Amino acid sequence: MPYLTIENKNIYYEEYGLGEPLLLGHGYLLNRKIWQSQIAILSKNYHCIVPELWGHGNSDTINCEIYSIEQLARDHKLFLDQLGISKINIIGCSVAGIWAMKFAINFPEAVNSLTIISSDAGAEAQEKRQLYFAMILAMQ
Repeated sequence: MPYLTIENKNIYYEEYGLGEPLLLGHGYLLNRKIWQSQIAILSKNYHCIVPELWGHGNSDTINCEIYSIEQLARDHKLFLDQLGISKINIIGCSVAGIWAMKFAINFPEAVNSLTIISSDAGAEAQEKRQLYFAMILAMQ
């Protein structure tokens, strides 16, 4: 199983296809499997990279109480740096859309394209954040 270590935590990911790199990000309470149908098509033309968020699927857990969207964006940049990818296309669903927007703002030189699905450009609501992280912790 492929893992990369980012700040002493292991993030699980899978890769499919060849071509321009495409990062597929999932939402809270989901995992890489939500992209299976899209990967079947996209991997014909793209190198699809599908990491799992911290505390989801096979990735290590984090301290949810102090973790931010900005940190998720930064961690994905570190992840791509380790893979040797300097320019990426991103498709982000739900919370991945939020961290992907932060990624694009903080690392514009690293973004080739950005597609946001079922997400929000506003600040992450503290009540929702607490609810999701409580559910994530309960699943672990």
